[in-house]
Amino acid sequence: MPMDKRGFTKLGEELSELLQVVMKKMACMDDDVHWDGSHLPTRLETEMGDVIGALKFVIDKEHLDYEAIMQRAEFKHGLFVVWDHEPPEM
Repeated sequence: MPMDKRGFTKLGEELSELLQVVMKKMACMDDDVHWDGSHLPTRLETEMGDVIGALKFVIDKEHLDYEAIMQRAEFKHGLFVVWDHEPPEM
């Protein structure tokens, strides 16, 4: 089966599935088990893996610069770490 729209359709689907699990985790922030019985860390790992796979597919199909993408990812990760340690504004 050829991938529709060079993988963008699948990427959108996988992103939405990850978002669904993220929202479930936010609803159950202090618990690893959602009300539906699913183990949220496992679901997060699965859906994140699916998103990364879809991203890699789109990177290949669109002939994007993987190294530039990873440099940006590392830059953003560094910002998130800094932001996580800053005191909240009053």
